[in-house]
Amino acid sequence: MNEADSMRDRLPSIDLLMRQTESFEIPRLLRKRLIQEKLELWRESKRIPPAAELRPEIHQHLSSFLQCCLQPVINATGIVLHTNLGRAPLHAGMMQHLTRCTTSYSNLEMDLASGKRGARGMAAEKALAVLTQAEAATVVNNCAAALILILTGCRDGLRSEILVSRSELVQIGGGFRIPEILETAGVILKEVGTTNRTTCEDYRKAIHAQTAMILKVHQSNFFMEGFVTSPSIRELSSLAHEHALPMAVDLGSGALVETAVHFGIEAEPTPASIIQQGSDMVCFSGDKLMGGPQAGIIAGSTQWIKKLKTNPFFRALRADKMALGMLERTAMQHLEALHHPESHETPDLPGFNLLKTPIEKLRARAETIRQQSGLPEACIEIMETDAEIGGGTMPRTRLKSIALILRLPSCKPEQLAKRFRECTPPIVGYIHQKAFLLNLRSVFSKQDAMLVEAIRTVWKHTCNSDPGAA
Repeated sequence: MNEADSMRDRLPSIDLLMRQTESFEIPRLLRKRLIQEKLELWRESKRIPPAAELRPEIHQHLSSFLQCCLQPVINATGIVLHTNLGRAPLHAGMMQHLTRCTTSYSNLEMDLASGKRGARGMAAEKALAVLTQAEAATVVNNCAAALILILTGCRDGLRSEILVSRSELVQIGGGFRIPEILETAGVILKEVGTTNRTTCEDYRKAIHAQTAMILKVHQSNFFMEGFVTSPSIRELSSLAHEHALPMAVDLGSGALVETAVHFGIEAEPTPASIIQQGSDMVCFSGDKLMGGPQAGIIAGSTQWIKKLKTNPFFRALRADKMALGMLERTAMQHLEALHHPESHETPDLPGFNLLKTPIEKLRARAETIRQQSGLPEACIEIMETDAEIGGGTMPRTRLKSIALILRLPSCKPEQLAKRFRECTPPIVGYIHQKAFLLNLRSVFSKQDAMLVEAIRTVWKHTCNSDPGAA
């Protein structure tokens, strides 16, 4: 008998493993594929676990798959717009409206007045135009797509060069880089100025017959200090128009409220402020500081928005009915909050409410959680710390926050982090100075009871594993 036959004989049959895993809520055909993949890995590695470990490893493999399925988690990282955790959470009322529209038919592309085909997303576009104080607006599936659409739309015959400051050739999330995005769009990058200093005269000298557009990229995920300078958007817009060129700004985060006024943090430029300074177009994300779904929003002049929407590439990038529905409701909430600007209201959006929570309230919640958990004082402490906006937004900003520090006997911080991720719902904290922390800035108050229950469960598990811990 050769080695392959020997391995095959030692492995349990697919039918047996299927019967042993019927308790997993995974469709039968998918469960079979997952089991087959695990068996194939064993064959390829020529390492078959002992018979007593075969079934537990298969169960672990299926459990790991279930953990990959989209599910709610408690964000205790202190990062409000956490990219890995879905960025901006959406308002429950918005989802109720969306459920009514998506579990039935909707007027996505129908003009109900005439009964004929209508424009997709017209209400969302109109609301976004008003919010950004632009003539028009449109929506695609994310901000990178919005930038690509702008770049492809600006090409005109021999004009294919885009002027960008060297200080703005940034890398965004997922390893994507601005130069690579420009290359994908089929335009030529023309670097202007130096890393730390770029002047309006640098742009002026770079303009020639092949120049198609001046692009400014907001440094939303990093900052530079010291001997630095760059021209204002108003200066660049005037220069662009002097040479009959368009000017566009990739704003990234898309704050539609005055962050300094409403959240007491540094001021972030708004799309409206970009338009007011003369830019022909501005693009930004819907799921960052706007507080909506993933989307790329382009606002600007009617001439340019119309040109972008007639680009054949637009159809490949357009948003679906769910994103448009959520974006429409988010925009309406922003407009309702602006109805009385003197009241300094912000939209009732979950992410905004987390940013506004006073630290005194966080401290009171931490005290309640500590008392209700029943852990010895040495095992759970309260610490004043800070939090982040997240989502590649406002890197200098730190929000005051409160965290719970958990130190359980015979349990390393890495083990604690894993046990909390295995809770239902999973709880994602972080390790700081060799301790495991739960930061309350990004935890909703309605989730406090679940935190208490999880802390008790993990403590009980630790005591059962190590009786001396009690």
